[in-house]
Amino acid sequence: MAKPGKTDVTITGTSALAKRLKGLPKDVERAAIAAVKEVTLASAKEMRRRAPRDTGALQESIVSDLANAKGLRPVGIVRATAPHVTIVNEGTSTRRANPFATTTAESARKKFPRVVAREVRKAAEGKGR
Repeated sequence: MAKPGKTDVTITGTSALAKRLKGLPKDVERAAIAAVKEVTLASAKEMRRRAPRDTGALQESIVSDLANAKGLRPVGIVRATAPHVTIVNEGTSTRRANPFATTTAESARKKFPRVVAREVRKAAEGKGR
């Protein structure tokens, strides 16, 4: 369960990708990192769009970051830091859930393999430079 007031969306599964990348050219590695960056930025935008708007504090608290993007384990993180994010996303006994962060994470999970394949294909064709 998420900590109160903090909901993170992390794109995982990059360890297997990192192992495969070790033997591949740097262009392919850069393509995979570009894919993580693209999906992370798109996910932050999508999460802001899906988040309910009352005061705007929830949408304004949504940020994205790339961790280890220069190494072989690129990780994209989208985070909402507003104190009420968990209550909104997961709901309570008296408030219906609005799973905007969960829905965004599921969307990113489905989108990521297609984006990686496209970026690697571009790199292999010499267009990713």
